[in-house]
Amino acid sequence: MFTAEFNIVCKLKVHESGYEIVDGKIRPIHKNSNTTEKIFSNKTYTEFMDLNNHRIDQVDFEERLIVFTDRWGMLSDDIYVQEVLGLLGSYLMIKDDFQKMKKPTSKLNILKPTTKLSYQFRNKKILPTFEVKTIAEAIELTFFLTSELEQVEYVTCNYYKNYGPRNGCMKRFPYRPNKKHCSRECKEAVKNEKKRAKKSQTNTYERR
Repeated sequence: MFTAEFNIVCKLKVHESGYEIVDGKIRPIHKNSNTTEKIFSNKTYTEFMDLNNHRIDQVDFEERLIVFTDRWGMLSDDIYVQEVLGLLGSYLMIKDDFQKMKKPTSKLNILKPTTKLSYQFRNKKILPTFEVKTIAEAIELTFFLTSELEQVEYVTCNYYKNYGPRNGCMKRFPYRPNKKHCSRECKEAVKNEKKRAKKSQTNTYERR
């Protein structure tokens, strides 16, 4: 079997005002705010597929979705949270079919009429390059060309696990050996909580 590298080009428009979710719909906080341009990359794809790790908690999922959107922009101009959940769910089901050796229907054509195919050179090799219009199209094309979900393993922040939510705590974060907190601030907050508990215990003992 032959394998080949490919490239997907998609210019992403990101509102500098950031994004919010209102009545289940994702939208810019200020529709007329300035925008910056970013380029679709493997990181964009990985961070979107990583949202699957947060589907079981609606609040957590929406927080992560806003982080993704603030970084890469909206999947399309008019999209709801439930549509994003449905899209992620469909990729999980298709991946399951792939693992069971079920092939997509021969009628499936993921190349939109607006998709442009060109070629670039990289390391003296010809690189097929697909130019698409939206992040959703770029993600779909990447998925079917790689069959990878590329999810990240997550662990619960030690502060959240023991003391509950705090402003700035991510609750869960990508696993790294010997790392128990999502940030330095949470690590310091745990130390402060332990100091307060120890001081309270000492004061209680002295009053006796």
